[in-house]
Amino acid sequence: GTPVKFWGTNLSGKGNFPPKKVAPLIAERIAKFGFNLVRLHGLDTKWKGIFDRRYPDTQHFDPEQLDKFDFLVAELRKRGIYVNIGLHVVRRFTEADGIPQAKWLAYAKFCTIFDKRMIELQKKFARDLLTHRNPYTGLTYAEDPAVVFVELTNENSLFRGWMSGFLRGKQTSRPVGAWVDIPPYYGRELTELFNRWLRRRYRSLAELRKAWGRGTRPEGEQMLRNGNFERGKEGWKLSVKSPAEAEFEVTSCDGGRCARVVVKRVTGTRWHVMLSQFGLAVEGGERYRVKFRAKASSPRTVSVDVCHAGPWRGHGAAKFEVGEEWAEFQFSFVAKEDDDNVRLSFHLGEAPGTVWLDDVVLQKAPIYGLLPGEDPWRGTVKRLQPEEFGLFTSARFRDEARFYFELERGYFEEMRRFLKEELGVKALVIGTNHNYGLPSLWAQSFMDSMDCHAYWQHPRFPGRPWDRKNWFIENTPMLDSPDKTTIAALCRSAVLGKPFTVGEYNHPFPNEYGCEAPLLIAAYAALQDWDGVCFYTFG
Repeated sequence: GTPVKFWGTNLSGKGNFPPKKVAPLIAERIAKFGFNLVRLHGLDTKWKGIFDRRYPDTQHFDPEQLDKFDFLVAELRKRGIYVNIGLHVVRRFTEADGIPQAKWLAYAKFCTIFDKRMIELQKKFARDLLTHRNPYTGLTYAEDPAVVFVELTNENSLFRGWMSGFLRGKQTSRPVGAWVDIPPYYGRELTELFNRWLRRRYRSLAELRKAWGRGTRPEGEQMLRNGNFERGKEGWKLSVKSPAEAEFEVTSCDGGRCARVVVKRVTGTRWHVMLSQFGLAVEGGERYRVKFRAKASSPRTVSVDVCHAGPWRGHGAAKFEVGEEWAEFQFSFVAKEDDDNVRLSFHLGEAPGTVWLDDVVLQKAPIYGLLPGEDPWRGTVKRLQPEEFGLFTSARFRDEARFYFELERGYFEEMRRFLKEELGVKALVIGTNHNYGLPSLWAQSFMDSMDCHAYWQHPRFPGRPWDRKNWFIENTPMLDSPDKTTIAALCRSAVLGKPFTVGEYNHPFPNEYGCEAPLLIAAYAALQDWDGVCFYTFG
């Protein structure tokens, strides 16, 4: 019944397990800075985390690591410092855990929300940790009043996965980074759950077809000249900006003809090699579709752009991962204005190699409802991908969104009920900790407390994720960009009647204006009556 504000920091990964002689010094220094909350983040890291690496699974705690963790919490507690414990952050499930295609999972983002085996393993982790009695406090973490928050899963939402194209089920190699597609096993599982959900929602196929059929229309006429390259290079132009080098020819493909672009040298800028068609016209407010087939000499990214041809103003664009076998790609966009000077371009300057293109179409987009052969009673209704959203009726799109919402909310509620009713957890339960749009916030709002993360000009990695040698920041002050400020995004994440905290915040080093971070976040947290801010990261 006593109001409290938290000013905190994070300990991450192996930082949660310092040597016992060091733990009191860390706790004392954290207290010296005036922090009264520490978010204990990433206990489940593979490297020097809580798991015993003598086992092939992730179901056994390392007794020595657990003892270090217990001692650290006790030292923080002695100094009046509360803790927030995260249950799922960077856990790498293994085949020994009974997890199919585990090597293709990364941190199992998205899958942990719907896969029953992963939910069982999350419950076991929670039971093993939260009912463990800390010998230095005499209390379990479930009953310890120093544990003020428990987070279910870090930065994890089906809506992030859906909107980012990470629920396709095409991941068939060991991933680099956390934000990646899900493996095929889980894609099939999610599609099966969706079809089962549709069978509960609709009484018959006819009822589903009627519900999704409002607003359909056929595809428009082809707007491109020589989109199948049967007339050679007619209508197409290759643009190469020095020192990039590339060649364009039309060659035989599968009984017909196709474009072949050989990229010999790149500059690091994808539009320095472009295959384009000019002289197109679009109507403002009208939806269009771009469709094409492509393959490459090795897997690569191909970007497609439809824009006003000078000065450049974009109407629509998309990126695609093109493999070594022919595949069809498509996306839709709404033209921003009437425009009779439009260019369609393939950006091929991402990397050296050869790209083949064929059957390129620009047309007024069709709007589909239920496709031929789709039937939830046969399990054949597919899930939509981001580039397809505009090609289907709003009723179909909203049904799939409702499915993800109910799945996500169900996971949060199931886990909260387990923590509260079976484990007796006294702490406030947080679902996840980011703003992935209103449906995700709505699902999170059924928990005890809301949380969100934000960074001003987070480092970007143009090559591989978290490359310590190839990254950059923009290095400008947030005060000069009120239209882009992190504060507005954080304000949009609070929910009426719920505590609100910011579990991670920073203006990352080496930003020369980092001194603005604690001042601005403290001022606006006070103004908005937020309940806590945790900087990322102390260690």
